[in-house]
Amino acid sequence: MKLIVIGAGIAGSSATRIARDKGWDVTLIDHAPEQSASRSALATIRPTWFDKAERADLEKSWDWYSKWGAAGTREAHVSNWKNREVKAQKDWWLVDPILPLVKPDLTERVVGIYKTFVTTPTKEIAADAILNCTGAYGADLARDVSLFAGVTWISHDAQLDYSPYRVHHLRPYKSLSAAQINGVTRVGSSISASADKAIQEAEELLEQAHLLGIVQAGATWEMSLGWRAKGKGGIPIYPELGQRNAYFSGLARSGYGLSPAIAEKWIDSL
Repeated sequence: MKLIVIGAGIAGSSATRIARDKGWDVTLIDHAPEQSASRSALATIRPTWFDKAERADLEKSWDWYSKWGAAGTREAHVSNWKNREVKAQKDWWLVDPILPLVKPDLTERVVGIYKTFVTTPTKEIAADAILNCTGAYGADLARDVSLFAGVTWISHDAQLDYSPYRVHHLRPYKSLSAAQINGVTRVGSSISASADKAIQEAEELLEQAHLLGIVQAGATWEMSLGWRAKGKGGIPIYPELGQRNAYFSGLARSGYGLSPAIAEKWIDSL
């Protein structure tokens, strides 16, 4: 089976890895993989965010992350604004956000999709199936998604007070998360429809992380901003099973939790 995947974020990369694992011939296309919102994700998963059926998918996704060497931990050290005592809590999952991402085979912009044909400025490529995972960076190919900015701080020399996963609840429904995996520390992430507001909130989060002693002052930080795609009403858009020209997008916050499991279901349906 020959598959074309468009978009090298976590959805497209998951589909590419899984299809290749099953023996498929896969061509992954992305004109700007460095802009993928997945690269600016904290890649944390909270099972309580999901319903019972989705939690079964989380387990399937975790199995794939484990196979890829990207699974971190299922436990975080947590505190809150009422009580700064730090306690270990289960069901806070951490995944390496970068390791699962796949380098594109073709770095060209897709300008057209027709049935199971893809057109770029230089060629037309035929396949048995196409999975469109362009998300926020495929405005001309995207369907029924809105965009919002996500900002994460990244450091190669910062240390956490409790590694690898630390959470502090600043107030109800507002938390600071920090993760350290494969030598990289991440703090964030702020999310807003406005990039300026997301950056401002990210700066405030990093300041709070310093004040709370979660990360130490003096480290070098790089800001990573990515535009994420969100389905209408916050509902992800899953590829239709059995459909050989399918669309997979709008996962937003749930992307790392669900992408491998949903991609596998679609692949197995063909």
